[in-house]
Amino acid sequence: MEVHAHTHTARKKWTHYFWEFLMLFLAVFCGFLAEYQLEHKIEHDREKQYMKTLVEDLKADTTNYNTTLRFWKQTDSAIAVNRPLIKPPIAKENISKAYRLAAALMNSDEFVYNDRTIEQLRGSGSFRLIRNDSISGSLIRYDSYIRNSLRSQEKFSQNILQNLLHIQNEIFDSELLESYFINNSAGNYEHLLKEINPSKNDLLFKYYNEIFLYKSIIYYIIISETRLKQKAIALIELIKRSYHLK
Repeated sequence: MEVHAHTHTARKKWTHYFWEFLMLFLAVFCGFLAEYQLEHKIEHDREKQYMKTLVEDLKADTTNYNTTLRFWKQTDSAIAVNRPLIKPPIAKENISKAYRLAAALMNSDEFVYNDRTIEQLRGSGSFRLIRNDSISGSLIRYDSYIRNSLRSQEKFSQNILQNLLHIQNEIFDSELLESYFINNSAGNYEHLLKEINPSKNDLLFKYYNEIFLYKSIIYYIIISETRLKQKAIALIELIKRSYHLK
């Protein structure tokens, strides 16, 4: 009978298993850290890109504020100069000024809001990417001011303007008004200017008062857009400083 010798392998010490576990844990943990760092880098890159496009939007806004403010200030000035002259009864020498004012009121303007970036931030839930609370807070307040205060004022001004245009249609000769609108004078039609019929004085007085209401809302639009322009410029500087943008 053959006798087989049994070989016994030495049992591993608990420290061996501990080190195996520790190495596995460290490998998993380091992988997690690397993934976490990569995700953070991607988010920071997205955040900076959002800030770059936001600065572009705000710069476009300031340009648009300059345009609309110029328009509203010119309209306000035209009303300030000519409105006192159209209080009925209008003197014959002021008829041309009444037409000039009526022609000026046929123009309108509205602020064009560049909300590309803020809509992307809102739609994708990416406001959380903005780590600077001062920037996110200022941006939200800026957006809210435009969408609520300024848009309400613009809507109110449009309603008043529509009423003014309707009254103008009852008072002025459309052929002459067209000439003033296009050329800022009656041109070859100057000799056709006539005194406004006294029977229209009540309507003219209503027009006179309605223009005052229009001038009042223009005043608030000018204040709002001036403040918004200042907010946009301050926000641009804050973003540039915080994110080291040129």
